[in-house]
Amino acid sequence: MTDGKSHSMPEESDGDSLHAPEVGTVVASDTREAQRLAAVAAGKKASIPVVQDLRRAGFDVVAIQDLYQKKWEYQTAIPILLKWLPVVSDPLAKWQIVAALRTRWAKPMAAAPLVREFRSDGSRKWEIADVLCVVADASVLDDIVELVKDPASGDARQMLTLCLGEIKDPRSVETVALLLHDEAVAGHAVIAAGKLKAVSLRPLIEPYLDDPRAWVRAEARKSLARLDRSARS
Repeated sequence: MTDGKSHSMPEESDGDSLHAPEVGTVVASDTREAQRLAAVAAGKKASIPVVQDLRRAGFDVVAIQDLYQKKWEYQTAIPILLKWLPVVSDPLAKWQIVAALRTRWAKPMAAAPLVREFRSDGSRKWEIADVLCVVADASVLDDIVELVKDPASGDARQMLTLCLGEIKDPRSVETVALLLHDEAVAGHAVIAAGKLKAVSLRPLIEPYLDDPRAWVRAEARKSLARLDRSARS
């Protein structure tokens, strides 16, 4: 006998639906992977003339990054890389050139071209500034001082601050003194101050011994120790 009401049984779960990813998540993941593969393919295509140029110069490369990943001596490749740096527009291929310039063999000839790239490239400023720390010298110091003071340089100001520590010059000391009052880069300025070994910066470093950031406190101790060693020598 029925009570006249319609009774429906609940649908059974197949067990997989509880753990299956959302369709939108899968599609988004697939799209990102497709975009990544497309970017890699475009970068490889854009780097072909650079690779061909390097091979003609005697470098048995398949990709630009072979120069540094295989730990070769490639001093004679630097002019080739610098020739192509302003020509290549593909982001990945350009980054491979920039990364290959992160070597003492490119100092200082790569400094000015990299400054120009920094000014024109909005997506790789931090990486370019990192390479400048290796290749820059006093010939581009005025540029670095200008860029490190410019808020438009964004997070790359951190690396530009470190660059100042690699260039022993009164202008570096003066700029680092200013940056020690800039919260956005003060920790990096502490590092640069120690590398410059400028005793005049000691009073500006000492307050960072009590900084709430552990890494800044540690760098302050290191920098002050450097100043002490420099004063004794």
